[in-house]
Amino acid sequence: MDLLFLASKIRSAIISFLLLFFFQQNAMALHKPLLEYGMFLGHGGLADYPASDEYRYRTLPFPYLNYHGDFLSSESENGTRLRFVKDENFDLDLSFGGSFPTETNNNTARAGMPSLDWTLEIGPRLLYYIYRNPEAGNIRLGLPFRASFATDFQRSRQVGYLFSPTFQVDKYKFLNENLNFYLIITGNYFSEGEADFFYEVEPQYTTPDRASYDAKAGWLSLDTSVSFKYEKDKKIFLLGAQYSDFSGSANRGSPLHRTDSSLSYFVGVGLLFYESEEKVIH
Repeated sequence: MDLLFLASKIRSAIISFLLLFFFQQNAMALHKPLLEYGMFLGHGGLADYPASDEYRYRTLPFPYLNYHGDFLSSESENGTRLRFVKDENFDLDLSFGGSFPTETNNNTARAGMPSLDWTLEIGPRLLYYIYRNPEAGNIRLGLPFRASFATDFQRSRQVGYLFSPTFQVDKYKFLNENLNFYLIITGNYFSEGEADFFYEVEPQYTTPDRASYDAKAGWLSLDTSVSFKYEKDKKIFLLGAQYSDFSGSANRGSPLHRTDSSLSYFVGVGLLFYESEEKVIH
């Protein structure tokens, strides 16, 4: 039997099993409040920058907002989005991302180099839904392309661009009617400017242990994240982790590339203060 034919049959069988077992529920519309807000306290441990072997542990309070509008959407599952196109299988929206700063006096690999500022990422994203059920969950592909900007809140500059195709599984009512499960697999490519931001070592910053390095565009990492959200009686609990594989990075030769893998985590608890009486189909 042809191996490609056999592989396609196995892949089809796996997808069919996922659809039948993992998402077997009636396709009933899930009505959500148009607006929910409250406060959230989150704690996480994450690397100083991609492929760093040094970590920071952060505990931060922040507002919790869920707005399920047709054009503007801010949700714990999907982040903040401006949706331009929406139909049965496709969404086109504007999505956001970013990263924390890194002070070089707290990072051995970057000692004596400029600190890394906060970054903000913004750009369009195309979503294709392989499976979409407002009661059971989603299986989807995402194609986000974002421009990245660095800021210390006194000045800002454009850093570069990122392309991060994703495969995502959202399973609502996972083992329990109040528990949701999320699996996201992301491949990350970035431009030379983005590579320079993290991995370039200019001649004036060389040391006996840190050679100069000319960073280049290309592959960064393969990320796999798993998270759970439990919500009941206006209380919300989040737990998640992400494993990042940098072994194929285009800048693996940089002295600032310190590890081929990293594991980050986050936990959080939130309390809803308000839910609008107006409901929408989510």
